[in-house]
Amino acid sequence: MKKASSKFNKLLNAIFAVLLAALGFSCSDEDDPKNIPCMYGTPHGDFEVKGTVADENGNPVPNAKIALREGLKINGEIVWHDAEWYCNTNTDNTGTYSIKSSGMIDEVRIVCTPPDGSLEADSTETKLNFNDDGRDDPWYFGSATVEQNFKLKAKKD
Repeated sequence: MKKASSKFNKLLNAIFAVLLAALGFSCSDEDDPKNIPCMYGTPHGDFEVKGTVADENGNPVPNAKIALREGLKINGEIVWHDAEWYCNTNTDNTGTYSIKSSGMIDEVRIVCTPPDGSLEADSTETKLNFNDDGRDDPWYFGSATVEQNFKLKAKKD
């Protein structure tokens, strides 16, 4: 009796495994007007943060470090996460910078650090406003561009 029960359980488990596998791979909604199949993915968008860095006299500040911090909402408050591993650059000889990337970033803190100790660092926070660019991808929420110029003050002794 135990042998028959064991064989029946194995057969039942095999049938359920095949059914679950078949249901897991057949995921589409025929009532969807765009007829977009259900799929696995991560929401993302493309963004660019650009601008210039100058001193109080309007002179460009070359080689200033520009870094982005990602804003994550935790319990209703924004916590700034270090996103430097993919979102940093230095200004060129004209004080111009540009960071292009993609991800799930919604709010950013742009941090500008001068190359030496004669100027004070500065930062600002901004929201990335993504524009839908018509892609037929349910996970892509568009592109955003932010222009942020910095005018760094001389450090007081």
